[in-house]
Amino acid sequence: MSTRILTETEIIKRLDYMYPTWKAINKPKNQKHRPATWCNMAGVFIYDPDGWRMDKKNFLAPITKKEFIQRLSFSTTTTLDLKKYKLFSNRKNWK
Repeated sequence: MSTRILTETEIIKRLDYMYPTWKAINKPKNQKHRPATWCNMAGVFIYDPDGWRMDKKNFLAPITKKEFIQRLSFSTTTTLDLKKYKLFSNRKNWK
């Protein structure tokens, strides 16, 4: 059995098939969503949104992925889907 290296296009096609949220996670730069949408894409649940209290930002206001990740790091959370979270939290995907 021979092994071959996949091209970047083949990898992306497989990721699109395996992880339907892949496309949503890698949307264009500065794409804004509400925190609930980002949580769904990231496979996390926010118990206490402390990251939004620092500068009194409205928790329901749309924000960028980078801002969401920064605020998420100060919030009390739990991971619901580890695969989604690993894919989402990969720093290469932060845009």
